[in-house]
Amino acid sequence: MRRASIILIFIFIFASCKKNQPVELLWKYLGQAPSFSTPLIVDDLLVFGNEDGYLTALNKKTGEPRWSYNVGMNIISAPKYGQGKILFGSINYNFYAVDTMGKESWKFTTRRAIKSDPIVKGDTVYFTSYDGHIYAVKIANKEIVWKFPVSHNEKVSQLKAEGKDVGGLVEDLKPGEFSYSSPFIDGDILYVGNLDTYLYAVNINDGTMVFRFKTDDGVTSSPVVENGIVYFGSNDKNIYAVDAKEGKKIYFKVETQGWINSSPRISGDRIYIGSNDKNMYVIDKKSGSVLGKFTAAGPIISIPAIYKNLVIFAGGQGDGTVYFVDINTLKSIFEYKTGGKIESDPVIDGNVVYITSTDRFTYAFRINF
Repeated sequence: MRRASIILIFIFIFASCKKNQPVELLWKYLGQAPSFSTPLIVDDLLVFGNEDGYLTALNKKTGEPRWSYNVGMNIISAPKYGQGKILFGSINYNFYAVDTMGKESWKFTTRRAIKSDPIVKGDTVYFTSYDGHIYAVKIANKEIVWKFPVSHNEKVSQLKAEGKDVGGLVEDLKPGEFSYSSPFIDGDILYVGNLDTYLYAVNINDGTMVFRFKTDDGVTSSPVVENGIVYFGSNDKNIYAVDAKEGKKIYFKVETQGWINSSPRISGDRIYIGSNDKNMYVIDKKSGSVLGKFTAAGPIISIPAIYKNLVIFAGGQGDGTVYFVDINTLKSIFEYKTGGKIESDPVIDGNVVYITSTDRFTYAFRINF
């Protein structure tokens, strides 16, 4: 670990509040590499990864660097917090736990890159890898609880050890690459998308598959479950609402003109979700009717955030703008153009919005109402 103050450039903007300005840039911080990682807020820290493999912690109020921990390769994964540990993966095949001072507690090695965000429930962290597996690992000591799927040979060995008959054992289930889709847990079921065109539902108690739902292209959108319905997008250009219990009933699907790499944000009776067709869609969550859309200058990959009467999101390749849009009229009330595409998600803490960009800056905006 190196001290971030030695290796990073820090820029702080002392901005006085302007009453006639609805949103203002509070500070921005220049790191050593572009970032795709959505920030995590832990106490007074803002924590995120970057392309050079640094996990960086800033003072969330001032943007002042606190510490930096390097894993050598890109951290796309958004860090999460659980059991006193900051948890994240890297494309170097490893998943890490560090404490809030940036000291490594453990690392867990998979066979391929880790790009999606983990999720924490209780004393266990769940994450996926491009090696085609979902992992459930104890946060305290990296003990593996289960992995999905278990290979044919592993099943045979387990059954033999238990003195059970191995006859009639089904062949391997071989999912494709679990990529950018981040797991979502509702009750005892974990939902996550895969590049093999399926959305998977897995029981978190034993790692067995509950169902899988097929689309017509890879699923990199992260699912959200509410009231027994799982909402997600697919690279087949559709937004889906599917029965979350068995995956058999499709309540609706909404066609767009581009891949859906973004993920749903549900607020009240509405779903907010971006598309690579450059539109942020507002959808009635019951009927699937498109209530409106806002057109950006580039694909919308980030997950929208909601603050009072604002929906906040960012533009990807060819854009790089952070948009603050009125939730009712879908008219922009404030825009800030960064110097690179943005694929991370805005994070809200109080009236402050944080977001990273591939221009190497991390931004903090204050909403003045």
